Amino acid sequence: MVFKRVGGSLVGVTLLLTIISLLGSVIFHNAIAQQQQPGTTIALILRLLAYISLAALVVCAVMTAVSEQQITRAVLPAIFGIAGLVLVVVNSEYGFSALAAAWVSSTVTFGGEKTEPVWQKNAVMFFGLGGLVAFNVGLASSLSHINTVTMIGIMLGVPAFLMALVYPIQRMQWSWVGILLAVAACGPLLTLIAHRSDIGLLLLPMTAIAAVRGLVWNNDALERHAFGAMAGLGFLMIIGGGTLINTIFSTIPDVQKPLTYDTFNAGINMYLSAGALCFFAWIFSFIYGARHAMWGWFITALLLPAIGAVLLGFFGPTPEDYKQGRESAAAKRAAGV
Repeated sequence: MVFKRVGGSLVGVTLLLTIISLLGSVIFHNAIAQQQQPGTTIALILRLLAYISLAALVVCAVMTAVSEQQITRAVLPAIFGIAGLVLVVVNSEYGFSALAAAWVSSTVTFGGEKTEPVWQKNAVMFFGLGGLVAFNVGLASSLSHINTVTMIGIMLGVPAFLMALVYPIQRMQWSWVGILLAVAACGPLLTLIAHRSDIGLLLLPMTAIAAVRGLVWNNDALERHAFGAMAGLGFLMIIGGGTLINTIFSTIPDVQKPLTYDTFNAGINMYLSAGALCFFAWIFSFIYGARHAMWGWFITALLLPAIGAVLLGFFGPTPEDYKQGRESAAAKRAAGV
């Protein structure tokens, strides 16, 4: 496929040109501010090259999806590409956010196999993880203003959740529909309980569970890898939140009111979102142990919230292995061994 081959090459080229363009803007910042030559012209040329490369990438992504008769794969690159063009023309600060989302959505189009589930899994995973990282980086600098990085998180996180929700609805995988909606609902609920108005806490749980869905692509949310991934991602978010909070106390002398710092509040958002993930992972883990009569693991999961879910999800036996182990032990006892 010509378009897929060319588009695959443009993924790295576009990223490289974008980095060079950003570096050029930093280097020639004073010249641009004072409209001096040749710095202004060089920065403009670098930016135009990045735009042209990205436009070609989006076109290749759309044509690849059309040629492979999977029109749904062409929707997001086209939407973000057009939105980015319009926002850049009107000189909006969110133009870069839309272009970044166009690059991600186009890149996903070229990855994986032609089958729809593989593309959806890749899209949900990259959009969810990318949105989660962008949210936390953007919100660490400002909660009161939706900056460029935060907008990237919104543009990636919301589609990730919608794609993660549509797939199980189409296939009647109701356990996934239930957990996706339940964790997403924790965002508005926590926002009301904590009396907070920032968009991070509203959308972080939704983006996080979408990322989990992309990482674990099975038919049942009650399977062990699903709640193991939920708890594992929750622990990573706790570490990230602790890092953000620690930066306030380690870099700012004599902190008296940490709640006035956006970085501190972004860390709290991560704590609360991680708590929602870990709570459902804990519930699912001991339900899993009880359902398969794995009573030792049931007690471990029940008494070690979240930690037990990680242990059972990633290191515990499958129900078949557990059953065979019990039968083998029973046979040895019967034989007097």
